[in-house]
Amino acid sequence: MTVLERDHYGDARNAELGAAEVMQLWPRRDRVITVETTGAAAVVRLGDATAHRWVGAPKHYVFNDSASSDPLLLHDRDGTLLRTIAIGDMVVVALEDNATVAGVWAAAQPVSFSSGGAF
Repeated sequence: MTVLERDHYGDARNAELGAAEVMQLWPRRDRVITVETTGAAAVVRLGDATAHRWVGAPKHYVFNDSASSDPLLLHDRDGTLLRTIAIGDMVVVALEDNATVAGVWAAAQPVSFSSGGAF
C-alpha cells in the first residue's frame, strides 16, 4: 500500500491498494480519500465510530480512481461490507449512529462517473 499525504482539501490522501490490502480511515482526519486499486478485494475500512462527537453530516469522501484495476470495498470497523465502489465512482460516507465502535453508516453515491466520465 502506498499512501500520499496532502495538505489540501482537509487532509486529503491518495492511496494505492493492492490485492486484499486494507486502508484504515481515522475519525476527524481522513476527509477526502482517492484510492487506486491494483488488485482485487482492496478495502477501505472506516474507523471507530465512537470517536466521532457528532452524527449526521458527511465524514468521508471516498473515490475509486478511474485508473484502478478493480472495484473498491468499503467496510465498517467490524469488517461488514457497506458498499462496493465501482472504478471511477465515489461515495459520500455519513455516520448515523456512534453508540458502538462499528457505528451505523450511510454510504451514498451522489453521482456515477463510471459510465464514461473520469475525475
